[in-house]
Amino acid sequence: MAEEKRRVGVFSRQKAEEIRTLDLRHYGSKVTAEFLKIVSLVFPNISTLILSGLKNVDDSCMEILYGFKCLIHLDISTCYKITDKGVSFLSLISWLKSLNLEGCDKITDVGAQELGSLRSLETLNLHSHRSKSEIYDYSFLSKLRHLKNIDLGYCHNVNDSTLETLSKLLKLQCVNLTNCKEITDKGLEYLQNLDLRFLNLGRCEKITNKGFASVGKMINLQTLVCTSNNLISADGVRRLQNLSELSHLCLSNCPLLDDKALSFLERHLKLQKLSLTYCPKITSEGAKKLKKALSQLKTFEVGEHNITMNQL
Repeated sequence: MAEEKRRVGVFSRQKAEEIRTLDLRHYGSKVTAEFLKIVSLVFPNISTLILSGLKNVDDSCMEILYGFKCLIHLDISTCYKITDKGVSFLSLISWLKSLNLEGCDKITDVGAQELGSLRSLETLNLHSHRSKSEIYDYSFLSKLRHLKNIDLGYCHNVNDSTLETLSKLLKLQCVNLTNCKEITDKGLEYLQNLDLRFLNLGRCEKITNKGFASVGKMINLQTLVCTSNNLISADGVRRLQNLSELSHLCLSNCPLLDDKALSFLERHLKLQKLSLTYCPKITSEGAKKLKKALSQLKTFEVGEHNITMNQL
């Protein structure tokens, strides 16, 4: 214990009670359960704690975190030792508003169900780093009624039923579904009545033009990403015409998109960033015409080498 106190002693000379954010990543392997126990005493008012990527952060550390009584934002992404047992400790911190579990891929359905106890959560990141996620049952999400932001990127077991669960979370604004390959057009129908501002459908290979009809009903959407899709064509882009608030659109690596698709983008007068790289059917003439119609564009990426506005 004396050694742990020495490690954090440098902090004791500061106005510890005024510190709200603590990033311990630069302490590396020194961050252990004993270390965190001292930190919780020295800094009683910490609201944001960052432990991302620390190799000695494990389930025993999660038990200590209950002592941080003001903690509302916790980042333990890529802390690979955390298991369901650690999540059971986390579930006791009922006042948490933001939790980053990206890459914590030892968590299974058992631990995931414990997350349902965190009823104050507004932001949850479950982005997976494995080729196959160990979470299959996402029903716990229905309990998180205050959730505004959810990242399920690369969670390979996410499907249309998961999106049906998300449809019950009426405060949702940002949804990342990158590489959730089981999602279909039916799943997007469940989301169409939510007041989404951000939607990432990158590498969702089963989404078709019909699915874009549902996206087109998300009238307050500001950012849409749908990259690496072989099924979206000009007809799909046509169905986005009612998205008058759209400011960022990324449809890169969608080989069916052509100049006709660009013509349907001319009415999106709030677009600030447009990415259409690796869409081989789009011509320089079509791109120049769109650039002229959308004079407000700040970034326009097109072609195979990110041709920017100044190069057109």
